[in-house]
Amino acid sequence: VRRNWEPTDEIGSREAEVVFCRVCDRRGADCRSFAVGESFSVEIYVQGNRPVDHLQFAIEVTDRHNRVIYGVSSVHLGLGYQSVEENEIVGFKVWFEPRLGAGDFLFDVALGYGNRGDGAPAHHVHRVARIATVSLRHTGLQPSFFGPANLEARMEVMSSGNAAPISSGC
Repeated sequence: VRRNWEPTDEIGSREAEVVFCRVCDRRGADCRSFAVGESFSVEIYVQGNRPVDHLQFAIEVTDRHNRVIYGVSSVHLGLGYQSVEENEIVGFKVWFEPRLGAGDFLFDVALGYGNRGDGAPAHHVHRVARIATVSLRHTGLQPSFFGPANLEARMEVMSSGNAAPISSGC
């Protein structure tokens, strides 16, 4: 398996390494450009350089200004820790539902040991910054929301009969 990304910021002790990455549309075809509201997946393949137990996988989504939009690990998603043998290749597929707004987004991925307390790895085995990008664009004249994330807000109009006084706060 050959790397399919340009050299980027990489750190880690390399007991296992990320070796391949692809972004796919809902049909499984390679794709890097989506309409807002489309789901997509990111597939990451990892190869063991020696046997490794208690390995977790994490992925982070950032905007083009390197602000974190979302991050999740195999621990967060209930998959826990994985094992990989020397020369074994293991794949991780992460599905993203249509919650991102219009913009260009970058993906950082990490393999690691332990848990620093918030579900992220405490020790980086291999971390690759900006391994993949996606572009999401609005279609149509009026989008259903603006900004980097669709929080699916609800709104109601309160009549004067059920509106709270301004001085009472929320």
